Amino acid sequence: MTTKLWLFTHNSLQNFIRRINHFKKDYTVCLGDIVNGKKIDKDNFCLQLVADNTNIAISGNHEECLMRHEGYDQKIYPQNQDYLKNLPSVFQEKDLIFFHSSLQEKGRRLHTKEDYLGEVKYITNYFPKVRIAFHGHTHQKTAYAYDPLSKSSEFLKDEGKIKLNPASKYIFNPGGMGLYFGLPNSFLTYDDTIETIQVYSSSELVN
Repeated sequence: MTTKLWLFTHNSLQNFIRRINHFKKDYTVCLGDIVNGKKIDKDNFCLQLVADNTNIAISGNHEECLMRHEGYDQKIYPQNQDYLKNLPSVFQEKDLIFFHSSLQEKGRRLHTKEDYLGEVKYITNYFPKVRIAFHGHTHQKTAYAYDPLSKSSEFLKDEGKIKLNPASKYIFNPGGMGLYFGLPNSFLTYDDTIETIQVYSSSELVN
């Protein structure tokens, strides 16, 4: 089966969705943090947008916080409440797995090589069929590779095209769209027919 994934996270933008819908793909995946919990009207809009335009969406810490928010059931539309309640925290499809923060420790932020090494070992132990993992949460695009034979690991370049080695295991963070504080907006695609990850900045999407 051909798998062409578009992956993004964090407050997805209408313009972004509109532009990627012109591309040929099998799945569009959101890795969580659809809402920010500060502007309920925009949260309702973003939830509906993601529900209508993704095949897979993961619950992030922002969604969990929103559901604990006082007055949540009066402010979030009923259909969006149902959508939020049914969002998975983890989704596995063959040798791919999708989650928001960390499988090893929920809410943990993966930054260092040691963080990622611990995560890939955990995935190997508890999800032995998984070869490629995708996560969000930190808002920083990351490409990490681990070689089970040599037990070596490295951070790969986090831009452009990344050719995958079938014998290695990987963890990717696409970064995010609609980020604040001057953080760059980025997303990635995965094509299993040519075993390639492509990391994009938002500026590479033409109107």
